[in-house]
Amino acid sequence: LMLEDLRSGGVPDGVQTEPEVAPALLDRKGVRFVSFTDWQYLDRIEVEAGRERGKPREKLTTVAEMLAALNARPTQPGESPSA
Repeated sequence: LMLEDLRSGGVPDGVQTEPEVAPALLDRKGVRFVSFTDWQYLDRIEVEAGRERGKPREKLTTVAEMLAALNARPTQPGESPSA
């Protein structure tokens, strides 16, 4: 399904297009995904780590580093670990 399909009305009947559908499906299937909130958190910790070194940011350079940082993140009330 492409964005142009949504704009043109070419979405087949029964296809769910709400933004929360894909994350809910991935969560049900146990697939670890990175949400926009997760990305914002990673951005914040990269900027903070860079500031400590006198740089604009200190990049997390591997998926393993990023997921480890997210897995160590305290869960906020009402938030799932991958939200």
